[in-house]
Amino acid sequence: MLSLTPLNGFSATAALSVTGLPPARITIKPSATQVRADKAVTVTVRAASTLPPGVHAFAISGAVGSTVRSVPFSLTVTLPP
Repeated sequence: MLSLTPLNGFSATAALSVTGLPPARITIKPSATQVRADKAVTVTVRAASTLPPGVHAFAISGAVGSTVRSVPFSLTVTLPP
């Protein structure tokens, strides 16, 4: 779950985006591309079977007008035992 926490009277709707993914190997889809303050969205992460083991970094950003805030994440892929 990803939620937008309002500060100092903030009440706008933020546009969500994902950056830094290897093309066609990791798919990240929020349940909504717009999120209002005090609301949460579910974020689904899917990795292709061809994704090599390792740590894969990405960021989810929320933008309101020209103000953008990003949160870094990482996905660790390991080989099955």
